[in-house]
Amino acid sequence: MKCNIPYDPLVCGIVVHDSTGKVAVAVGGEVYANVDKSSSDISQGDWVVPSGASGKIMRVQDDFPFKPTILGAALNAWSRDDTFQTVKILLLPGEKVELHKPRKPATKREE
Repeated sequence: MKCNIPYDPLVCGIVVHDSTGKVAVAVGGEVYANVDKSSSDISQGDWVVPSGASGKIMRVQDDFPFKPTILGAALNAWSRDDTFQTVKILLLPGEKVELHKPRKPATKREE
């Protein structure tokens, strides 16, 4: 069943086609995943999670829940302008990570 819940903690892998054309569920390793076009740009190393679009992933957003279940880490960058709508990821489904929201840059104090 395709996931359509953002950050769904019940996702256990990604459906892939193997070299013989059979369908399987990958639960680890390097796989290509379809990206939700509404996702923010993805940089290499970004954590990716299930998006609200059925069967697609997105970059972890600033509104992530505490210790979200991630699908894996992006192995290549992606932007909305890209022709291809896939990202190669290192699949680590079910991994709980503590993410830190971006901090605002410190301002130089004037004396």
